[in-house]
Amino acid sequence: MNGQVYLIIIFLVIFVTVTVSAVVTYRNAKDEYKRKIKLDISLEQMIESEKRIAQFFEKNNIHPGDSIQIVANALNVIDGGTQNDISGRARLNEPNADGKMVVVFKSGLDPKERLFDFAHECGHRINQDPTPATRPEGYNKAEVEQLADYVAAALLMPLDQVYNYLENNHYTTISNRKKVILIRNLCKKYKVTEMIALRRVKEVYVIKQVQMNI
Repeated sequence: MNGQVYLIIIFLVIFVTVTVSAVVTYRNAKDEYKRKIKLDISLEQMIESEKRIAQFFEKNNIHPGDSIQIVANALNVIDGGTQNDISGRARLNEPNADGKMVVVFKSGLDPKERLFDFAHECGHRINQDPTPATRPEGYNKAEVEQLADYVAAALLMPLDQVYNYLENNHYTTISNRKKVILIRNLCKKYKVTEMIALRRVKEVYVIKQVQMNI
């Protein structure tokens, strides 16, 4: 085998290896994306959660889009800073001596993650879950955690506000490039990650499709 043929074989082996690796990486990333935006709770649970939030807002004179701090104040929940020995990303403790329920966070969370986790713990209070309550890491979380995640997204990204924004900008019919721009605008407006925004958009359209068909 001469040197030229040997180099060609080496090149082909490297090309095939890189191509296969790229395909596997793409498929893994695609599976990860699908897993992150998958709707974990039923449509009935989503609709019931929206009703529970609306009732809580009406009772406490809160309006969709009000800051999560206003929501937390009505729930008697406060930010207790970081704590390194907690399990999961955040934990809602039982009431302290002042009657406040303190949320402590895992260190290293970025501002968007911390905001969502705070909203998640407020979600536990709205859902009247027992305390202490947590926001665990990873997937395949208990239903009570999935419901708190839903309430967190709904508090941060109100149903009608998000839907009107998407419809006014023709979300369902525009190009993927323009959809990316709209999603990034939602992330900036509501201070959430792209995955949270994408999942919320999916939830909003599922609920609105049912509401319009009633």
